[in-house]
Amino acid sequence: MRAGLLPVAAAVGAGLACRHAVEQRDTRRAALEAFARALRDRLPADLFRQTGPETARRLPGHLSAVVASVDAEALRAGLEPGILAGGRSPCSAAGLPSTALVASGFSEDEARAHLVLCAAPVAPPDPAAALAAAARIAGEAARLRALAAPWG
Repeated sequence: MRAGLLPVAAAVGAGLACRHAVEQRDTRRAALEAFARALRDRLPADLFRQTGPETARRLPGHLSAVVASVDAEALRAGLEPGILAGGRSPCSAAGLPSTALVASGFSEDEARAHLVLCAAPVAPPDPAAALAAAARIAGEAARLRALAAPWG
């Protein structure tokens, strides 16, 4: 950009947004961590297994898990809007299992059942919302598991 042509209002707005983000960083991190912990604690252990060690530092508000006996893509497709979920690891391609998860000790079927859940990035996460989301996710996983049971 040429000197004198900078959008002053946009530059000031960006600076204020950065200041606000820094001021809210610790509070936001704690809320996101509490949301992910509440979500993890409310998902049935027989359906969901967290990837990585419990003590690992994680991106706040994210939960990475393997869904037992359920196709993660089908689960993700069946979730209602408002639940941010991603499937398939970036370490996989063309439907192949994640090499990172397989190297971590997961079977190829488990690696294909990988699901990442996230707290919404804009609104402050609410632990009550984690309870509701866990119930919806667990319900959909149980529904898919029941559908697959007769087919082995």
